[in-house]
Amino acid sequence: MDFLIQYKVKPDLVDAQLAAIKTFTDAIRAEGDAGQRYAAYREEDGVSFTHHAWMADEETFAEGMKQRWEGPPKVTKLAQFATSAQ
Repeated sequence: MDFLIQYKVKPDLVDAQLAAIKTFTDAIRAEGDAGQRYAAYREEDGVSFTHHAWMADEETFAEGMKQRWEGPPKVTKLAQFATSAQ
């Protein structure tokens, strides 16, 4: 599934979130599963994040991150209908 995930973290836990994102992306890369892709973006305010994830389900993403969130994330399931990629 294709997900867009947006959330804020507690200001004192930003560094922990950045480390968790790196660990998560390193694990996906190491698996070499072309069906799982992931892009993370840190927004200008420093505590908001947007992720674009292509994975089996949103629970995969949420493992271990819930305690750092300022509130529940906004999760949007996307259905691609066009792309410029070949």
